[in-house]
Amino acid sequence: MSTDEVEERSRGSFERDDEDDSGLSEDGSTNGRSGHPNQAEGSLTPLDATLEEIGMGRYQYSLLVLCGLGWMADNATLQLIAVILPRVQEHWQVGDRWIGLLSTSLFAGMMASSVGAWGWGSYSDAKGRVPAFNLTLCVTAVFSMAAAFAPSFGMLCLALFLLGTGVGGSMPTDGTLFLENVPRSSHYLLTALSVFFSLGAIITSVLGLAILPRYSCPPVPPGGESTCDVKKDNNGWRIMLFALGVMTMVMFLCRVLFFRLHESAKYLVAAERPSAAVFALQRISRINGQEANWDLQDVVDDEVSALANDTDGSDGKRSPPSYAATGETTPESRPKSASPSLLPTSPRARNSDGDLDEEAADLSTFSLPSSVFSSTPATPRLRKDRPAWIDRLPVSWRSGADEYLARLDELLEPKWKRTTTLIWVIWTLASAGYTIFNVFLPKFLESKLSDGGQPSSQEATLRDYVLYTVSGLPGSLLGAYLVETSLGRAKTLAFSTLLTSAGTFVFVFVSSQFGVIASSMAVSLAATLMYAVIYSITPEIFPTSLRGTACGIASALSRLAGIVAPLLTGALLSLSSTALPLLLSAVCFFTTAACAWGLRSVEERMRRKRGGGGAPALAH
Repeated sequence: MSTDEVEERSRGSFERDDEDDSGLSEDGSTNGRSGHPNQAEGSLTPLDATLEEIGMGRYQYSLLVLCGLGWMADNATLQLIAVILPRVQEHWQVGDRWIGLLSTSLFAGMMASSVGAWGWGSYSDAKGRVPAFNLTLCVTAVFSMAAAFAPSFGMLCLALFLLGTGVGGSMPTDGTLFLENVPRSSHYLLTALSVFFSLGAIITSVLGLAILPRYSCPPVPPGGESTCDVKKDNNGWRIMLFALGVMTMVMFLCRVLFFRLHESAKYLVAAERPSAAVFALQRISRINGQEANWDLQDVVDDEVSALANDTDGSDGKRSPPSYAATGETTPESRPKSASPSLLPTSPRARNSDGDLDEEAADLSTFSLPSSVFSSTPATPRLRKDRPAWIDRLPVSWRSGADEYLARLDELLEPKWKRTTTLIWVIWTLASAGYTIFNVFLPKFLESKLSDGGQPSSQEATLRDYVLYTVSGLPGSLLGAYLVETSLGRAKTLAFSTLLTSAGTFVFVFVSSQFGVIASSMAVSLAATLMYAVIYSITPEIFPTSLRGTACGIASALSRLAGIVAPLLTGALLSLSSTALPLLLSAVCFFTTAACAWGLRSVEERMRRKRGGGGAPALAH
């Protein structure tokens, strides 16, 4: 049997290992690769079955905490902009029209880090999950501390842009690494990461309450003149930036110094390095206190494993796995035996304690995915009807660009166009509405809670903001419950977004302190619930072959809205009171609810395809 045939048949197995559903188009047809002919629909792949057997142990729960701390640091940074915005505006006397550049810079960095060949997603696919997992948090920590020393508003925006490049990659990288290392039956624990995410906002608001009133200029009454020396007395926002940077750096050090993280077995299989995946699973099992001897059949289909050990059909010799996958450097270093070993048994494969040596599995260095069975990569095949401009790109870019456009064309075909449009509009408008409300909330609170023309005290405003962040904590848990009820995802998303819109409308027109606080808390709870469902329903609707492109564009549109919304809000604030931008936020949420309602028919077909029951299982 030829090497090319082995490679082609193995690739199908690798693609199936990361596939948990095939998606459903508007006409009810499935779209995606069919499973293994011997594999019942919905059954586990060999690697999924192995992860189920390993289960949840010390390694998986430690990873849950580390990923959760990463999400917590990310949201703490996002909420930090809202908390320090009024103080930064006062520090450099920035007008309402331009103060939104703080949030815009952060979102621009997040978007820049998530698209193209330089994005964290591409880096993670090329170099592995572990390097991206560590570096994103390190970048966040370094530039958070650097931003604390910004000498001007422009330099602060630049530092926040660079900070955003770390935040933009951390959440998706952490979530991916977690889901790839736990059994599918435990994917519901992704909800726990959302709880950590909400805790990040609470930490920032509590830090703001403890630091800003003491180290900021006092409020100035209307018509009054400030006598505060901002260089000496208005550095609370700098302290907060530095403090969160230090906290994030501690989390980064915990990842690299106190926890031995192993590369995702699913990544290694997808990168066509199954032997390295076997090594990783051996080490993880031992950390969990299990004695297990995994084999190639435990990570790929039996058919592919047999092909790997089959003869090449010419000289009767077996075609060995690539040496990059096994950690061996020369053919001579392979031990010779009557029956081929699926794991390297050279002296480098075990350390002095007799344990498997991870370096022997080549888990400490990563390269672009290459064939397990051949050192020569397959020649990319381009579509004959590809746009002419693709041929003008560098050779290494042409295949990727052509594949991307092919997936985009498929998303915009009639059977997917309506669903794709609704999802992208939901992500865009939800981000715009939430950014308008959330980023400027401390400023809105100071304006609405002023007493007889006298500005509200910073302490009172920040205390109310703490209540706002705390009220969002149950949202993700409530979302995890509601989507499994008869409401399902689409209706839960529609109702939660409608409630967010209603809360924003109420916030605009109430004037009492109780009304302002209660309506803001309702918005926080409903918006957290809304986002919990958005993150759940989006990857489930699309098939595996289109999921990455659909979700990637949705995320990019969300961040684009996050870039534009603060600037638009600043312009509206300079023209009128706080009412106009808040009304715009409410309209965005209302339109989002209408789009979510339009997804009901798609979800119903997904339920019927899965044989009824509750809502579809959480996917990623």
